[in-house]
Amino acid sequence: NLTAINPDVHICTHKVVLDKSNIMEIFGETELLIEAVDRAETKSLLIDTWLGSRNGKWIVAASGIGGYGKTDDIKAVRKGRLVICGDHSRDSLPEKAGLMAPRVWMVACMQANEALEILLGRDRENLP
Repeated sequence: NLTAINPDVHICTHKVVLDKSNIMEIFGETELLIEAVDRAETKSLLIDTWLGSRNGKWIVAASGIGGYGKTDDIKAVRKGRLVICGDHSRDSLPEKAGLMAPRVWMVACMQANEALEILLGRDRENLP
């Protein structure tokens, strides 16, 4: 689908489990990393390894986005070269609620927007 949208895109896949020893090997050449993993442990490892590498590059992550509702709580927070999009909550849905993705889509769009601001060199407060 991605190459149908843009035939000039270069896609490189890796069928591996991420761990501290391979994160920078896989992602180290990227200009900006957008985190999109489900497991909290993997998310933490990815962010900590990326920021700990001192590569000076940005990472845009997501936090607390499962379920539905509470859209006013969703925001982007910048901390150094880390941007975290979401409601920044550890609350989980009741098991009976099932899987729902409206907030996931909202935060994914927010992550894309934050990445564009960074890549285009625009300061949030001075957007045209």
